[in-house]
Amino acid sequence: MKIQLLNRAPTSYNDEFMEGMAQAYLQRTPWTQLRLAAVEDLVEPRTGDRVVDLGCAAGAITHFLSGFGCKVVGVDLEERAVRKASSLFPALHFEQASVTKLPFPADSFDKAVAAEPRRAPRRRDLRHNARRVSPCTRGRRDALGLHAESTPSH
Repeated sequence: MKIQLLNRAPTSYNDEFMEGMAQAYLQRTPWTQLRLAAVEDLVEPRTGDRVVDLGCAAGAITHFLSGFGCKVVGVDLEERAVRKASSLFPALHFEQASVTKLPFPADSFDKAVAAEPRRAPRRRDLRHNARRVSPCTRGRRDALGLHAESTPSH
């Protein structure tokens, strides 16, 4: 008997998926706690860090990093995701945009994280958008914490 523990993330978000992601974060499920710990280890958030959350979905990682004093902008292509994130965390900034064509000038961020993408960004898109990360931190381990995974059903 084969048991499937993880489901593939949908090709587009629906209300049920968005609500499930939001509730998993708000309830801090064991899976969510593991993911948050991994993000914290990879990003090493510090007060004042300017962070872009690529593929922010319901805004969980954006909110989580803001708790460390980071200035975080959540970005997602899906209007539904931005709407949900904005309703859950109205004090935070969310933008509807493609992670391959970020609407920010060079040096807008110190760090970037992609913890909720439906699919991992292509390497060339990451390189193209790297200029939006400050050159004083670009290339350092703490400058780009990238953690891409398929999001399971919670």
